[in-house]
Amino acid sequence: MDWPASSTTLQQAVSGAACVRVAVGVHELDAPVVMPSNHTLVGADRNLSILRATQATWVLGGSDAVIANHNGTGVVVRNLTLDAAGVATYAVGMRHMTVDGVNLLNGRCHGAYAGAGTVITGCDIRDSGHTTVVPNRGSINCATSSGGVAEGAGIYTSSGTGENFAPVITGNTITGTVGPALDVNGAWGGTFSGNTVTGNSSWAGVSLFAASNWLVANNTIRHPASGPGQPYHAPCRGGPAGEHAAAIFVCQDSSLALAATGNTIQDNAVSSFYGILSIGEDEVSRSLAPHQNTFSGNNVVGSNVGCADDLAVVAGAIDLNVWTNNNCAGTPDSPPSYF
Repeated sequence: MDWPASSTTLQQAVSGAACVRVAVGVHELDAPVVMPSNHTLVGADRNLSILRATQATWVLGGSDAVIANHNGTGVVVRNLTLDAAGVATYAVGMRHMTVDGVNLLNGRCHGAYAGAGTVITGCDIRDSGHTTVVPNRGSINCATSSGGVAEGAGIYTSSGTGENFAPVITGNTITGTVGPALDVNGAWGGTFSGNTVTGNSSWAGVSLFAASNWLVANNTIRHPASGPGQPYHAPCRGGPAGEHAAAIFVCQDSSLALAATGNTIQDNAVSSFYGILSIGEDEVSRSLAPHQNTFSGNNVVGSNVGCADDLAVVAGAIDLNVWTNNNCAGTPDSPPSYF
């Protein structure tokens, strides 16, 4: 079915047709469009078929998205632009959805929420978390009407229970975010590979908090060295050279009863103040620092401190992180700074 069609809203179209094709043009939406199971939304042109939240009338919430999938399965969104316009919390919010070749722009908080069973591939994710001045509504950002904070992420995923969301995030470009490109908060089992991450801000390019069994591989991550330390978890705010940003950040503390373990960080080209920072609440217990993670083949050239690990080496310990073939100290296969 082609849309727009006479007297048919986009919600009516996607509810009634298994595949809806969005015509070229800027199409304003007053409310989220929720996709049913096994339905597809596709644009006629990735850059010219644009669905945009209407700034004047969009109802500010905490989990709204231009295109959403709450409980359905088998949903596909492809080849168009979703513009949250600084008022929708997400450009896309999803579970069991594939988002392929989509521009995800101007999320009030995040470009995308990646719930269970999601695939995000070949997307351009830009400019989330900014403050937007809307006529007659004033300044709007992620803290407005949501109880959150005034920054976001390119992609955000959160469980709090260690649920195996297993999102697959591959081949995307993520830039211009006020916050990390990827912010993981207690969701497990994901893949983040082949992505290009540049020009974002705050404490990390990729942030894994209380996150286990992630594969972070073959990414290029260039994150400003001038960024601050982690603002929300005090035990994860430091490092051997003080409080600074990291390209890849792995954190565990006692605020969630979840470990940061079993992650594989490999073959990435990264730079920031810390190239890779693994940090936790080891002052209380070794079990509260990231442990039994593998860091291999990473190139951290351009970082002030290449690699830093908060879990000290103890003879006979079985909880250590494994560091192999990284140039942490500027030479091949050199170790991290332990602190």
